[in-house]
Amino acid sequence: MQEGGLAQRSAVGVCNRRLSDIDRMLSDSYGVMCRSGHLCAQPLVDHRTTDEVLRISVYVYNSEDEIGRVFEAMAEIHEALGNQNGSGNRR
Repeated sequence: MQEGGLAQRSAVGVCNRRLSDIDRMLSDSYGVMCRSGHLCAQPLVDHRTTDEVLRISVYVYNSEDEIGRVFEAMAEIHEALGNQNGSGNRR
């Protein structure tokens, strides 16, 4: 048996048109390779959600620090996109 990891995170308030933006930002600004869309699994994705998905894959060669930076990058991007449409947290 092989081991693997899986994490699921919802970005509440981020609509489909934003997934391609997030995909591009993660790649261009943070060096994180990912994919968005139905990922060659449209029936499964449609069964699980009404939206497209964003996939970030990690493997044994990724450190915990690298994985943590992905989640930090996602939080920064989510906040930036939220602030663009006026729904972000205001201090």
